Amino acid sequence: MRHVPVESRSVVDWVLLLESMGGDPDILEEMAHLFLEYAPAQVADMEAAIAAGDLLAMGSAAHRLKGSLSQFMVQEATRIAALIESHARSGQLAETLQLWSALRTEVARLEECLKDWLAD
Repeated sequence: MRHVPVESRSVVDWVLLLESMGGDPDILEEMAHLFLEYAPAQVADMEAAIAAGDLLAMGSAAHRLKGSLSQFMVQEATRIAALIESHARSGQLAETLQLWSALRTEVARLEECLKDWLAD
């Protein structure tokens, strides 16, 4: 059985996350694999929308990322994705683009955290 780290500096609150999954590390493991499989495509969708200057697509891509991130209870990343979604849907391109860099960083941090956990 995979252990759940209790690091205070971790991107993920492992104890809370495991509790939200009924204490079943197998569910958490499956969720981690799914995130790592689909997150790169979600990031690519956002980057394509940005390259095209398509605010509607940016809002949709941010919405999908927000849902994926919320599954791992990563509050800062989820908050940034929600802001991007809101700004994009309000036609605020500059604000959307400013926040994208921060969200990319948060997604990368979660990916690294999940990969490290799966490698244990």
